[in-house]
Amino acid sequence: MNTVAIGFIGLLITALWSGPAAAWSHANRYMVPASVRRERRLLPGCAGAVRDFARAQPLTTERGRGRNTLIPVLTAAVLLAGCAGDGAFKQSVAPPAPTQIEAGSTFNLLVPLAFPEGSDALYFQDSQLVSPAGILRDLPYCKLTPASATAPRLIAPATFAARSVVYDDKRSASTGQVVSVTRIALVANPTQPYTLNCQWPQGGPSRSFLTSEEIQGAIGAHFAMALQR
Repeated sequence: MNTVAIGFIGLLITALWSGPAAAWSHANRYMVPASVRRERRLLPGCAGAVRDFARAQPLTTERGRGRNTLIPVLTAAVLLAGCAGDGAFKQSVAPPAPTQIEAGSTFNLLVPLAFPEGSDALYFQDSQLVSPAGILRDLPYCKLTPASATAPRLIAPATFAARSVVYDDKRSASTGQVVSVTRIALVANPTQPYTLNCQWPQGGPSRSFLTSEEIQGAIGAHFAMALQR
């Protein structure tokens, strides 16, 4: 609920209860000054807004105690409902595919992994470990590499957290084609940093970023992935 909607609802309550003249009076006494204060960033939060509003309102007038007491109460309730901003009315929603993998997602290594002699990369496709030459064009794949020279070459089962996720959409220098790579920095502890790069092969059926399901399909027999949301 934005500020304009809050203001109109407050005025509507006042107008219905006390008439248009009272609504105009309330607008002059509270809403316009509050708008000025907000623009100057001097209205820090809900508590300040409702406190300022309460100070501006007479709790009773000669027209009757109960009726006029209820006006500021109802309007303050509207302010409290809207003051928290849109977040008070929205639930956490998972980002759309293919950007569903976020920092904080976890990758549980299910089986031990070992880098081959003379290689600093492991390739996963269709839930299998494959060689670079064995990567099929029509299936997505992921490549795991050490992010540090001291990272163990033998990786024991552990829970790896995604420290950062970068959706890298760049043009390949060799082919001139756009390559969309999801780069995931995985860390089990400070001595075990690795990078998992996932993408479609060059010349494959798509150049888009992989969805979380496609990434899971590539690494499935080795990692179990749990998204942040």
